[in-house]
Amino acid sequence: MPPTSGGRYYYSFEEYRRFMLQAKEIFKDRNPIFFISSDEQFDLEQFQPCECIRFGKEPSGAVLDLHTLSVCDAIMGPNSTFSRWASFIGEKPICWLEDRAMTIEEKDFSPMKDFFLQANGHKTEI
Repeated sequence: MPPTSGGRYYYSFEEYRRFMLQAKEIFKDRNPIFFISSDEQFDLEQFQPCECIRFGKEPSGAVLDLHTLSVCDAIMGPNSTFSRWASFIGEKPICWLEDRAMTIEEKDFSPMKDFFLQANGHKTEI
């Protein structure tokens, strides 16, 4: 069954790298390290010069990834229930990657107040 979003939130590794470089610039005073949660196999080198980690080369499983995301300082990703839960559980700010061409800003990072509303007033739908 095709995704209900029509692939709208499917981003290439290069697009993720571009978003990560933006976040790296926003949080340059904190020297960010990126935890990558994915069920795909990939080489971390393609995200250089961003410093990235993941659990091994194989997908680590949903429970471990969800917990790890929930203890990160901030979360960035496509509109998904997985990221949404990590933000809500950990009370961590999240930045929704809503458009391939978007430029992210620090104000885009905000924790979830409820399932659809962020503390900054931004509403999302699934």
